[in-house]
Amino acid sequence: MFDCIMNGDLRTCRPGQDSCETIQRRWGSTTIIMKGCKQTEACLTDARVQVQLDQRGERQCNGDRTNSVCTCCCDTNRCNLNSRTCRGMQFDCNLPPSVANSRAVCSMGNSPGSACRYQCDADYSIHPFESQILNCLIDGTWDRPAPCCAKICPPYLNRDILTLKQSRNLNSWVEFKAKLVTLYGHFSVQNDSARVGLISYGNRVHNELTIQLSDFIEDRLELLTKISILPYRAGGDQVNTGAVLLSVVEKYFGLNQGDRPLVPNIVIVHADDVSSDDVLEPAETLRNLGFATYAIASSSNNNTEYHQQMSDIAGHPSRLFYESDVTDIGFIEELVLSLCSNVCT
Repeated sequence: MFDCIMNGDLRTCRPGQDSCETIQRRWGSTTIIMKGCKQTEACLTDARVQVQLDQRGERQCNGDRTNSVCTCCCDTNRCNLNSRTCRGMQFDCNLPPSVANSRAVCSMGNSPGSACRYQCDADYSIHPFESQILNCLIDGTWDRPAPCCAKICPPYLNRDILTLKQSRNLNSWVEFKAKLVTLYGHFSVQNDSARVGLISYGNRVHNELTIQLSDFIEDRLELLTKISILPYRAGGDQVNTGAVLLSVVEKYFGLNQGDRPLVPNIVIVHADDVSSDDVLEPAETLRNLGFATYAIASSSNNNTEYHQQMSDIAGHPSRLFYESDVTDIGFIEELVLSLCSNVCT
């Protein structure tokens, strides 16, 4: 350090070089200290990289250890004139992210080490729960994404949900309707909550049994009553689940059919039999359009292709549910939890 002060040149930084950088490099038993000018953003980038490496346990700045490299910056005149060590830099975070229907209380504002706790308004709950506290890290970033405050689910679920049902026989249809009444009995049906539709199909859609999203937008009781009295229609010789999935967007999720453009869409397929057409591509098309796809399969169906199709429709094991027989309702609570698990989107 003495050599640097006595023999080094004091230079004025060029325009754009608004920061002073100190690099302390350890080679064997020798420590070399280099000082110079640097663009502020480049200096901050180097320091942030060092901090991020430290946080991952990949320390670059190791004090007196061999091959240690420490970098730090400052931004006032002659600020690094007498410094011989790098103590690292700390950066303020941006202001805590704004979250609707909540307030944030921070221990130290947006300074490093500050913990900001989000508290939701009455009748709202925080999601995900582990994100209720955000911590400002020393590299100037928050340690996790901000949560959201949503109305408690159930009963509130701000989704447009269309259920597709293929029934093998009358008994399956009757039992399915009871399950659907139980499922949607968990949720409120109104403008700021769920809208629900239903399609019965076999080789084609039974239009006379269709419930559009727009049919019951403020009356859950009337919706559930309508579902419970729908008659059974035989499905024909073939099952065309793929074709029905292809028609979903155009025929059942338009503005005239009750779809709300800013509300996430869900399609639930409950099928008893294997489809004669491809289901994977239509299901992937829906997912690429932002739909969440769910499938409810019968574990008593021994057809391997059927189970592969239901898996393809769901697109992920967490959205695939099984019923042991037509009277099994055990999966409904699991399905409700799944539907309520990602209310931030």
